[in-house]
Amino acid sequence: MKKQLTQLSIIMCILCIPIFCYAEWAAIISAQGQPIDGLYKSNIIIGGADVGSSNPAPPQAPVFSCAIVILSEDWHSRLSQSMKGADDIKEWVLEINPCGNACGFNEASTTVRWQPDQLGPGVFEIREGYDGTGQIVVADMKKSDNFTITGANEPFYYTIIKR
Repeated sequence: MKKQLTQLSIIMCILCIPIFCYAEWAAIISAQGQPIDGLYKSNIIIGGADVGSSNPAPPQAPVFSCAIVILSEDWHSRLSQSMKGADDIKEWVLEINPCGNACGFNEASTTVRWQPDQLGPGVFEIREGYDGTGQIVVADMKKSDNFTITGANEPFYYTIIKR
């Protein structure tokens, strides 16, 4: 299992190198669940660039206690990285599973973290839901660096909006 996690980490690093080379800014957002069994940490990258680009998320681990991905604009793809171009709407819809299949039918908590200094210019907020109109969870991501989700093995949706 450790070998698979190491290989997955290496693949993620290789996929990240092109993003960082052409990005105006890039922020890593990580989710860390309970270390029950299997994969309990997951990362995504959001950012801004002259030209938008994205990379698909790797397949879900067989056993996991949290997961975070970015949904593509058409909702047909799950992404690990999403760089918004100059003309793109600056919103990222996140799908977060705070418990995964390692928790059985129980609930668990996952903490979502980021480094505020990695965020680009502007104000970034996080709202519940996938359409940008839900309740504000984090009013200013530059003044906070985390929030916690508690739930069972099901997806929760949040939208990061850059203003």
